[in-house]
Amino acid sequence: MKFALISSFLAFIVHVEALHFIFHENSEPECFLFDLGKDALLSEKHSAWEYESSSGKWVRDDSLMIEVTIDELFDNNHRVYHHKMAPFSEFQFIAQEGGEHKICYRALSDGWWSKSA
Repeated sequence: MKFALISSFLAFIVHVEALHFIFHENSEPECFLFDLGKDALLSEKHSAWEYESSSGKWVRDDSLMIEVTIDELFDNNHRVYHHKMAPFSEFQFIAQEGGEHKICYRALSDGWWSKSA
């Protein structure tokens, strides 16, 4: 079973990046590094779709869940954000300290993989 996650980041309000990646069953988190300045705003909106093998189409499934974490790499990987989110949602994060941050997404096995294909 495959799941796609499309995510758009708006960092410092003016810089926009879009990411697209596919999760497979039992996959590791997908992580990205961002160098955020002190008080920088990271605004993120994501959508996750499930691949339905019987129809060969990507379908919306509101029962899916995504885990999002943010760690400060400059502070011994101190975790500053951790939430389990709906597949079509968004969040905002303000960096309390400037430096490199690691942002990770992970499909949660309880919700994502319990369906049969």
